[in-house]
Amino acid sequence: MSLVAIFFSSFAVLFALLFVGRTRAAWVAAVAVALVGWVWVGVESPRLLGASALAFGAAVMPRVARLLPRLGDTERIALEAGTVSFEGDFFAGRFPWGADLRGPDDALGAETARALLDAPELRERLTASIHVPPASEPGLGRLEDALRHARRALAVEARIRRAVREGMIDHAPGDVLAEKALAAGVIGAEERA
Repeated sequence: MSLVAIFFSSFAVLFALLFVGRTRAAWVAAVAVALVGWVWVGVESPRLLGASALAFGAAVMPRVARLLPRLGDTERIALEAGTVSFEGDFFAGRFPWGADLRGPDDALGAETARALLDAPELRERLTASIHVPPASEPGLGRLEDALRHARRALAVEARIRRAVREGMIDHAPGDVLAEKALAAGVIGAEERA
């Protein structure tokens, strides 16, 4: 068996599996056939294999290219973006192919959310270019309004807790505690509402 026969066999396996839609298996099988044939023939130098591959590719690829369908704009954009399964990883040079890239864990997500809520200036710096609609609009507008009210409520609650700790007012349930805080001047009438 010669090197040319090995390459024909390898390309035959590659195209057969590509034809039936088995992309990853096609590449793996083609490389496996080439390596087994290479060892079987006893090629001593990988340079000889590389030179043969270049010569074979230069001779065969123009003919094969005429047989293949033209790449459409959508496919070209997807391939150039590097987001198409194995081929995208391959052409983008990512290895290992198909690596499972996980996002941050829940603890880090919670820590980030807490930092964004506790430090309004950090949140403002990160979201400065995001359009926030008025509070009357559903979605983001209402969420932002709710966050603004929640921040004010947290500040009021912190003052009431401090007043209870310092003995300015006695602890009581919900509305009763708010009335006591209002009567003691810890919070104002607007904050009570």
